[in-house]
Amino acid sequence: MRGGHHRDVLILVAGAHRIDEFPDDVAVRGHLQQAAAVGFFEAMLESEYHGRRLAKHLSYQLADLRSQIVRVVCGVLGEVGREHGRAVAPLVVGVMPQLLKNLYVSVKAISASSHETALELASIAPTDKLLSCLLANAADSHHQTRRGAAECLAVVMRSRDAPLSAAQVNNLLKSLLVSTADADPTVRGAAAKLFWLVHGAAPAKA
Repeated sequence: MRGGHHRDVLILVAGAHRIDEFPDDVAVRGHLQQAAAVGFFEAMLESEYHGRRLAKHLSYQLADLRSQIVRVVCGVLGEVGREHGRAVAPLVVGVMPQLLKNLYVSVKAISASSHETALELASIAPTDKLLSCLLANAADSHHQTRRGAAECLAVVMRSRDAPLSAAQVNNLLKSLLVSTADADPTVRGAAAKLFWLVHGAAPAKA
């Protein structure tokens, strides 16, 4: 890691508090590509603290209503996830709430790219913390987010190696009790698929 370059990219990328510091998708892509070139993401993922910090600033860009910006950030998240695997877990937990919020954005390019990225990241880092994060979002006021949370939970269930704890099973069942009776049919459908995965993992309780 070249310290000077790392410091420059820290200012350009992780230090970007305002969306207007990235005027268009070309600027975002350039900054993120520069970050990757100098090993910025590797450095930020070395600790959970820095992973959360990076997630905070990337979430700012995911909240942008310009679809090109969101697509670029989603693309970078996917690339970083595929390259670093479960090391991206703190980053995934950090950006997941905003990805799920984007599902109810009326701009299809934003909702579609965010949906695809959320599912991919859930499969890459299906951790206990992500499971808790998704359960919290499963009760969101927007049906698109509730559906997305249930779909991501299903991905987590399919991708996990470790068995569920009794508390996790109970929390999943409590959530499913609500989501399987949701007013929106797409939420009910996603919840039904999740139920059978939970049933397969803990048949005695489900």
